[in-house]
Amino acid sequence: MSKKAMYTAVSDGDLDRVREVLGSDPDLLEEEVYLGKTWLHFAASNDHIELMEYFVDEGLPVDGLVDDSDPPINKAAMDGSVETLQWFLDHGAAVNGNSDCVPPLVDAIHSGSVEKVRLLLEAGSRTDFTWGELGYSPIPFAKSFGESHEEIVELLRDASGPDADSLPTHRANLERYLETVYGEPEKLSLEGGDEGIDVCVIRQQGDDPRTILATVGMSTAPLVLPDDAPPGAEEYRYAELTMQLPPDWPLDDQALTQDEYRWPVEWLQRLAHYPHDTRTWLGKSRTYSNEDPPEPLADNTDMSCFLTVVNQEREERVTKPDSSPVQFYSVYPIYEEEWQYVEEHDPAALLELFQEFDIPRVVDVDRPNVTTLV
Repeated sequence: MSKKAMYTAVSDGDLDRVREVLGSDPDLLEEEVYLGKTWLHFAASNDHIELMEYFVDEGLPVDGLVDDSDPPINKAAMDGSVETLQWFLDHGAAVNGNSDCVPPLVDAIHSGSVEKVRLLLEAGSRTDFTWGELGYSPIPFAKSFGESHEEIVELLRDASGPDADSLPTHRANLERYLETVYGEPEKLSLEGGDEGIDVCVIRQQGDDPRTILATVGMSTAPLVLPDDAPPGAEEYRYAELTMQLPPDWPLDDQALTQDEYRWPVEWLQRLAHYPHDTRTWLGKSRTYSNEDPPEPLADNTDMSCFLTVVNQEREERVTKPDSSPVQFYSVYPIYEEEWQYVEEHDPAALLELFQEFDIPRVVDVDRPNVTTLV
């Protein structure tokens, strides 16, 4: 009876009644309402912002969900008002949702609300993703609604750049390039992964076997060049990342649930997102650390940082529709002292030490720290 009473109270936006019902049955707050939805979802779909404030104050997380349901911000993007959607953004809801569902932008497009689409784009919503069996991306999805969504299509084009309509083709070009250079790529299924940027694996055999990891999707959108970028910087606006692992590195579904095997894949995705999220670029090389001070990347290695270096030895290239090249970068896990060495000297100096002490590109979690060998 109390759940029915709660349902009615939330539907009516009756805060006093909601308090009364929860006062007699506090556990009801965290119960599933329907189809994986929380009471925050329900309040959002009815534009009851006062109730939304109350539920969050009582402990319901802004991005909370049950099982694989969409987060509440998606409900606001689909059924709520612009004010309700703004409330979620003001309270820290993830503008791109979570990795287990489509981003809120998809629901805003579906709703047909130009204002909600504009709000999400201004808040930093990505447009470089695909979803579903048909591999939809935002612009083709908006186009599928016809004339009613023409203004939304233009908003998405302005946010995505002139080649946004060609997203599926660009991803196919990237996969063809990987197959030509390394071998047939296979998309990894990573729990909690990302629909916008995939990580593919290529198992190379022969005299020098190794496992290649490569991102597909980082180059969908351009990186932001600094105001003082040197001449030729435009050549580095689009990037993808690669990492080389031992040939027997486990990457099956079971292995990817274990941190000791999962971390190269997980970090490749993080590094692919980082320059987009921080509106920076990679240049010809860049270093990253895992926390400050740096902490080990996983339990099976003491390496705690990364060095990314652009690959320049191949003539084959992937280009965008405007002929801009996509640069592929090698990612090297490195030790904290090696990271400091790069900061004090430059990336080339560390690579020279790698060459001097025969440090291969293939990741060795137990390799020596070259700064201790000098």
